[in-house]
Amino acid sequence: MVLAALFAGVATAQELRARLQGIVTDPGEAVVAGARVTLRNVYSGVDTARQTNAAGQYLFDYVSPGLYTLTVEMQGFN
Repeated sequence: MVLAALFAGVATAQELRARLQGIVTDPGEAVVAGARVTLRNVYSGVDTARQTNAAGQYLFDYVSPGLYTLTVEMQGFN
């Protein structure tokens, strides 16, 4: 009984959210700084946007389970 009580707190601390990260590059594999990266939840329609840093990296923390689309936009690219 005591062991069950001790491990009950550990089991409830599991995280169900994810982290989505990546690097945006152009066709020549050069990093693209300042690109707008948008993550859209398909079911709710909620968008979350980030901008790539100087190394072309982006990060979305605490992403809930679901179906998403990811788009990248940068002036001068199509």
